[in-house]
Amino acid sequence: MTPRERLNKSAALPGAGRGPAGPGSGVPLHAVTLEQLLNELVARRGWAEMGRRAAIWCFLSNPSVNSGLASLRKNPWAMAKVEERRACWNSGS
Repeated sequence: MTPRERLNKSAALPGAGRGPAGPGSGVPLHAVTLEQLLNELVARRGWAEMGRRAAIWCFLSNPSVNSGLASLRKNPWAMAKVEERRACWNSGS
């Protein structure tokens, strides 16, 4: 296993597979790494929309996947916002 694979494996979203974001909830986060989640959101919504909706600095100022990952890993409130936005966007809001 490469270092990147180990990092992605260890970065799986906390609480994945349990609670409101678990299997059967319509918002599957189990087996989704933070990097996969961030890349999915950027591909679907773009940095500008994510920055506007989630209001997280790393999405507004010189955004990149690496800065987003670092910021989300350090700030649980930011991670919660991203998970919340994903749930809203997946439900069509």
